[in-house]
Amino acid sequence: MRPFILLVFSSFLVASCGTKNRNVSFEVQLNYDNVPHLVGDVIFKSDTAVQFDLFHLYLSNLTLGNTLAEEVLFINATDSSSLNYTISLPRKVSMLSLGLGVDSIQNSMDPTTFPTSHPLSSANAMYWSWASKYRFVKVDGRVNPTGSIGVDDDFLVWHTGTNGLYRTAIFEQEIRPGDHVILKIDLNVLLSSLSLKDDLFTHAGVDTYAIAEKVTETLISAMALEIQ
Repeated sequence: MRPFILLVFSSFLVASCGTKNRNVSFEVQLNYDNVPHLVGDVIFKSDTAVQFDLFHLYLSNLTLGNTLAEEVLFINATDSSSLNYTISLPRKVSMLSLGLGVDSIQNSMDPTTFPTSHPLSSANAMYWSWASKYRFVKVDGRVNPTGSIGVDDDFLVWHTGTNGLYRTAIFEQEIRPGDHVILKIDLNVLLSSLSLKDDLFTHAGVDTYAIAEKVTETLISAMALEIQ
């Protein structure tokens, strides 16, 4: 009886370890000065104070090697459950790619047809209209050149969308089962590349499309992948 119990226990351990090592944990993280940033905390560009009040975006077609791992993720930087995922990875890969925004097929979907738990659901308030479709990035905040948030703030509104602003980021890095993969968005890079005077507002309309494009390209350049 004892050898049988040991055999069963050993088999359980092997199965458990095998299951654990066939996944990676995937985390999305805002960073400022190389430390994780919490939405609502004040940061600075030179003497100008910046406070993000909302930071939402879509990541889509997350691919590990040649395998599509996640079709679409809704990222809400104030909700840890939307920042952390477990993704199947049965073998080592040498590349991760993802889209910022949703692709043209996803962008044609009706948000009312999805359950509230789905990333494309209207519950996430990321859908503009039948004409403009989904917002890809939805960032709201305040800035103040005096160095203090609270009085006479200027509003920051970066809302991007439309198929022409869909972008893909490719990271050629080795990822193994069991790794912790962190997609870091460097707010220093984001702020240094955008004017807090001239680039504060966009809804991706004709008059502010250039700003939406700049926000999009800067977000892509602010992304880096860390493997732990």
